Amino acid sequence: MKKKVLIITQNFYPAIGSAGNRMKNIFQLLLKDNIDVEVLTIEPSYPPNKNMYKDRMFWDDEEVNNQEQRITRIPIKNKRFSNELFSRLFFYLEIMYRFTLELWKRRKDNYDYLYVSTPPIFIVLSALIGRRLIHSKLILEVRDLWPDSLTGGVKSFDKKWIINIFQYLEKKMYRTADTIVINSQGFRQHIEKKLKTDKEIIYLPNGPRQYELHANRKNHDEFKVIYAGNLGLAQDIDRLKQVAQDLNNITFILMLLAME
Repeated sequence: MKKKVLIITQNFYPAIGSAGNRMKNIFQLLLKDNIDVEVLTIEPSYPPNKNMYKDRMFWDDEEVNNQEQRITRIPIKNKRFSNELFSRLFFYLEIMYRFTLELWKRRKDNYDYLYVSTPPIFIVLSALIGRRLIHSKLILEVRDLWPDSLTGGVKSFDKKWIINIFQYLEKKMYRTADTIVINSQGFRQHIEKKLKTDKEIIYLPNGPRQYELHANRKNHDEFKVIYAGNLGLAQDIDRLKQVAQDLNNITFILMLLAME
């Protein structure tokens, strides 16, 4: 009998970025392995510009396009407030509410596993509720050590009482999950310290699939490195600058997305 899995994620194809691409690949590989898999996500909005996804150039994977009946995309109003922190909080809370409502509707569905990705933590909270409603096992994928990434650079969150609440919720999600998936071995020790008992932790690194690699490398006298990751408050820009300085005989290129 086929195993049935529901992937719960904020970012999913065609949303650009590592999170959306990773979850798309997991979806495709589970299907390839004869798993009955569905996806619960929001309408593509990352980066925060929904209109760009009206362009069909982003919907370029026919394999996934042909599986749209397996994908539920929840519309999010994403109201704007004068306070950016409040806007972001409202956005996450709305996702949590709408995901929880959708999971309530599916409470009689026989899912074997809920596969949820964090951050953000609010989506995991909806999955914790859904786990009880559906009576399934929970696989928690940790792509970032949250809320530690907030205290590293996002000063708006650097309030002790807020961090204490988030750290409590962090322990709760680690201890409630049946299996934990990490994309960095550096996360293992941090998570194990939060657990009361031994738990299965699986290392599944980020990386391209074979068809995403283009073997057209040419020989050049100049060696170049491209950084194409996030570059915001939560990233350590000073560390990035130090790396660029250490690579003083290498051309260092930043690839950024212009936001309107």
